[in-house]
Amino acid sequence: MNSSSSSVPFSAPLQEKYDVFLSFRGEDTRDTFTSHLHKDLLRKNIDTYIDRRLERGDEIAPALLKAIERSKIALVIFSEDYASSTWCLKELVHILGSKKSHGQIVIPIFYRIDPSHVRKQQGTYALEDRPLKRRDEVANWRAALEEAANMSGFHYSSKTGRTEADFVEEVAQDVLTKLNRESSNDLKGLFGIQRKIEKIESLLCLDSPGVCCVGIWGMGGIGKTTLADAVFHRHSSKFEARASYKALIVLDDVNARKQLEYLVGDHDRFCQGSRIIITARDKGLLEQKVDPAKIFSVEGLGPEEALELFQSHAFGNKSPTADYTELSREVVDYIKGIPLALKVMGSSFHRCKSKQEWEVQWKKVKRVPIGEIQKEFQSEKSRKC
Repeated sequence: MNSSSSSVPFSAPLQEKYDVFLSFRGEDTRDTFTSHLHKDLLRKNIDTYIDRRLERGDEIAPALLKAIERSKIALVIFSEDYASSTWCLKELVHILGSKKSHGQIVIPIFYRIDPSHVRKQQGTYALEDRPLKRRDEVANWRAALEEAANMSGFHYSSKTGRTEADFVEEVAQDVLTKLNRESSNDLKGLFGIQRKIEKIESLLCLDSPGVCCVGIWGMGGIGKTTLADAVFHRHSSKFEARASYKALIVLDDVNARKQLEYLVGDHDRFCQGSRIIITARDKGLLEQKVDPAKIFSVEGLGPEEALELFQSHAFGNKSPTADYTELSREVVDYIKGIPLALKVMGSSFHRCKSKQEWEVQWKKVKRVPIGEIQKEFQSEKSRKC
C-alpha cells in the first residue's frame, strides 16, 4: 500500500519454539546415550534442538542461548564429566534462569552417576580446583548444580537391570506426556478451536486403514495453520517420522498445483494408515487432490469469541470497564472475526494508556478500509510462510 493514509497501524509479532533442548557433555554421551535419546524424540515428532558443534572455549554462542529460551523443555544429561566443562555449567545456569523467567520445564537425567554427587559437588563434580578469578561464577555453578539435582528427574545405572533402550523410551515418553499436557493448556488461548479440531479429527478417520487426505480452506489469517498445527501436535505421537511407516503430514499454505503433484502425487506412495492435512486459500486447488467432502472451510470467530480474543490481547488479565467493552465491540465488529487480525489489533490497543489514546488508535484503524486490512493480513501471513 503506497498511501500513508491507508497504511495499517500495527505489526504482527512472531515467536517460534523448540519442544526440547538437550544439554549434555559431548565427549561423554554425544555418540551414545544422547544420540539414542535424540533419535527417539525425533521419532515421536518432538522438535529437539541439539548443538552438533564440539565445545570450544568458554563462551556460549548467542544462538545457543536463544535456543534454550525458546525451548519448552530442557533435558540436562548429567554424565561423568559434565561439570568439567565450563560451557556445560554456563548452559545449566542459563537453563535455570529460563525456568524462572519463562516457566521452562527442566528435567535432569543422571546418566551412570550418583545424583548425590551432583547435589553435593563430590567426585568429578567437585569445583574446588576452579581458578579464583571465577569465584562468583563458581558460586552460581554450585547453586545451579544443587538446584537441578533436587528436581524430579531420571537416574540410569547399569545396576538397575534394565536396558538403556528401555530407559531412553521412558524418558522420551515422559517428555511426550508433558508436551501433550502443555499443548492442552495452549488451547485455552485459542478461542473456538476445540470444535474445529474435532471436525478435522472426524474427517481424518484416524482409526481407519488406508491413506486419508483432508483439506483446510480459508482466507489468510483465518486460522488454518493454527488448526492444522493443533491437530498435528495432538496426534503426532501415533505416527512415525521415518520411511516405511505410517506418517502424519501437514502441507501448509499450498498455492500451486505442481506443489501438490510433487508433494502428494498418488496416495499409493504413502504407507497404509498415513494421514495428510493440506491448508490452502484456493478451494479449487484443494479439490484437485482432496475429496470435496473432506475439505473443511474455516470460518471467522463468532461475535463473543472474537470479543474475548481481542480483549485478551488488548487488556491481558484485566477486566475492561463497560465503556471499553463497547469500544472493543466496535473494533471487533469492524474486523469481522479474523483471529490474526484480532490478536494483532488487540496488541496495538494494549499500548494505549488512556481512553483518549484508545480513541485515537481506533480512528487510525477506521481510516483503513476493512478490505485493505484483510489484504494486509493475508500478505503478512504469506511473508511468514
